[in-house]
Amino acid sequence: MPHYEEYYKKGGFTLLESIIAAGLLAAVMTVFLSIWVMVAAGARAERLIVAHHIASTRIDELRQTAFEALPSSGPFSNPMLAELPGGSAQLTITNYRDSTEMRQVQVMVSWLEAGAARTYALDTVIARGATHAPQ
Repeated sequence: MPHYEEYYKKGGFTLLESIIAAGLLAAVMTVFLSIWVMVAAGARAERLIVAHHIASTRIDELRQTAFEALPSSGPFSNPMLAELPGGSAQLTITNYRDSTEMRQVQVMVSWLEAGAARTYALDTVIARGATHAPQ
């Protein structure tokens, strides 16, 4: 029996204890990683929802504007842009298929996400004399 007593007096961990500890650590890391991924995906989705709201609100405003009073292309502001890191918004209005009776409207909302530029765009066509009732 002296052999076993010397072994336990040395201290340290057995192979089985080490394997169990590694397994527990892997399980905890997996849980934390999956939570982190869900939180990051939720944040990305929230920024996309904000960008969609900004773009759709601007298009709805333009649909209520008289054809002759449509603004020129360029940046525009919206208070919700503050919710997007580095957020900016751009409006582009061009003749649709070279027609002076229809305008193609594109609203682009851009922001930074994880160091990369992200863009969300909505397009519509507005025709002279068309009634655009709010939805």
